[in-house]
Amino acid sequence: LMNYTILVAGITASLLGMLLMLSIRFFGHWYKSFFVTIFASILVYMTSKLAVHMSAGNPDMYYLTKATQYISLIAVSLPSLMLAFLIINTNSKTHVKGNCFTRLAIVLWNIYVLLLSITQFVPVFYYFTSDNQLVITKYYYLMLLPLLIIMIIDIGGVIKRWKVLSRRHKIAFSVYCLAPLAASLLRVLYPNIYSIA
Repeated sequence: LMNYTILVAGITASLLGMLLMLSIRFFGHWYKSFFVTIFASILVYMTSKLAVHMSAGNPDMYYLTKATQYISLIAVSLPSLMLAFLIINTNSKTHVKGNCFTRLAIVLWNIYVLLLSITQFVPVFYYFTSDNQLVITKYYYLMLLPLLIIMIIDIGGVIKRWKVLSRRHKIAFSVYCLAPLAASLLRVLYPNIYSIA
């Protein structure tokens, strides 16, 4: 029940967020596209997790569960990567394509996707049993290490640009950086409860 509540609330919030961003006219095109993409990735994550939750345990839905689990883990990795670009573009006169922070974040994200793709064929980090039950191996959190480093890079980017950020941006970025870390900690402590991590 708790998982269903979290997932339905997440789907509702992400849909409302997308509609709000699309209706706002005073946002620049770059920022509007950024936040629409963020809410879209959260929507894909929550929807995929809901599909995993509903199909797990049914052997006839083995491939659906496996596919939606993969999609959800791709979607959940995008906000932290995109945050690296938002940090360097905030309060900038022109939208920059990237710097050393963003390039490193992209490399780490690609490593994560590679590890995630490998485990679809070799059960290193997680796998599904013949009766369609998810089993997380002891190496699972090694797969998430690149994402953790990206979160640390995001925090470093905020610290580096702290003096040029407005008070509003400082608060927003602090919450945006710390919330995924808190969610990741909850995911480790309570692995059977879904979170944004």
